[in-house]
Amino acid sequence: MQIFGDEFRVVRNTLRGGLGLAVTGSDGNTVEHNIADRNLKDGFHVEIEDDENEPSEGNVLDDNRAMGNQAEGIENDGVDTVLTDNTSMDNRTDCAGDGTVAMDSGNVCADGSTFTTPGEVDRVGR
Repeated sequence: MQIFGDEFRVVRNTLRGGLGLAVTGSDGNTVEHNIADRNLKDGFHVEIEDDENEPSEGNVLDDNRAMGNQAEGIENDGVDTVLTDNTSMDNRTDCAGDGTVAMDSGNVCADGSTFTTPGEVDRVGR
């Protein structure tokens, strides 16, 4: 699933076995209470729009679950993203990104990664 517009609300979806959810160059979207499970790419990704290199700004990810995705569980490359109460586990890297975070509260990245230091923690037993 991909969001290209502004101020959408994505609530209570299960994304399984596909490409996950990407917020692409869009502002002010709310993504909450969703599950991304065993997708081929990131579970949730706030990303930069490729064509115009424009970051997504002011998006909210709240109380989402990312499990067993082949890339990052939750990746933030946006500006002023609010990340609260998200859980990410058993992904290639649980939490990653090089964007700015307005709030990073209550998130669980089971592999010890963070949104500012992606991929620096070795996964034990994988």
